[in-house]
Amino acid sequence: MFFMHSKTSNSTISRLFTELRNTKQFYSESAYNKLSKALHHGKELYNQYGGKIFAIGMVEGIPFHDDFFENYQQDLHWKAKIYAKIINLYCFSTPIDISEFHDFIMISRQSAITPVFGKEFDQLKQIIVRKNPVPKYFKESVSTILPLSKITPDNWIEISSKYRRSFFLEVQFRTYFVDYFLKYLGDNKTFFRECPCIKNGSQRFFADNVIKIKRKYLPVEIKLNIEAERDLLTQLLQYCMTDYIILRENKIAYPENTYNQTVLVIDTFNVYLFNSVTCTLESIAVLDEIRHISDIVSLKNKIIDLVSD
Repeated sequence: MFFMHSKTSNSTISRLFTELRNTKQFYSESAYNKLSKALHHGKELYNQYGGKIFAIGMVEGIPFHDDFFENYQQDLHWKAKIYAKIINLYCFSTPIDISEFHDFIMISRQSAITPVFGKEFDQLKQIIVRKNPVPKYFKESVSTILPLSKITPDNWIEISSKYRRSFFLEVQFRTYFVDYFLKYLGDNKTFFRECPCIKNGSQRFFADNVIKIKRKYLPVEIKLNIEAERDLLTQLLQYCMTDYIILRENKIAYPENTYNQTVLVIDTFNVYLFNSVTCTLESIAVLDEIRHISDIVSLKNKIIDLVSD
């Protein structure tokens, strides 16, 4: 487990400073000074660690479900009930700034946890080891079992298909299957990740991916199993009829250049097409039947026919 101090913490600290000053009359002098001192300390920690990975640790044993905090949930800033014991904590002498890995790791905007697997793990590990002495357990660590670590652009369909239904995190499914899949499904091998879909002028909803297909942009949502999702159709509607989609900095897709009523959905079983007009989700391909690149090309042509109607 990597420990990272949030890059956005600075704005939170500034907001709390302003709130504290504006409500000073509601605090005793000692309480005000105590809170002010805590925020100053938070600012000092941010200046040292903000936006940086500063430590690692090992998860010991099996993660467990704990309802102990359930009665206090509304007062907590986290919602998860899954916990695990962390051992062998190790702080880096040289913390690793986000600028050193943001090109290949997208920090999650929707969760406090960003899973890191495969080549992204190896790249991050190389940066850390180059700048820090590290414990043996980290130096010898690998991010996946051997067959998946041997995936190449030539064998990914064969190897990933054997493990596809064993993935327990969406990021594993993306890393070892979807990322390869989308490179052949789109017009070119470049696709976009965690794209803000802007609606009603300011609302932001993040689509997992956006691909370009027949010269227009199509949102893509990745799931492990759509049957396990709560209110999936409502989520998919968020990516439709948008004002625009931010593909990356200084690159925007406007409605005339997008399939604005459609979302492609991929889970570990099938590929689906969501139609926002009828609010329906239809299976258009079974992944077990995708055995060759030519099958993906055929699926691409089928999608083009369906979205062009």
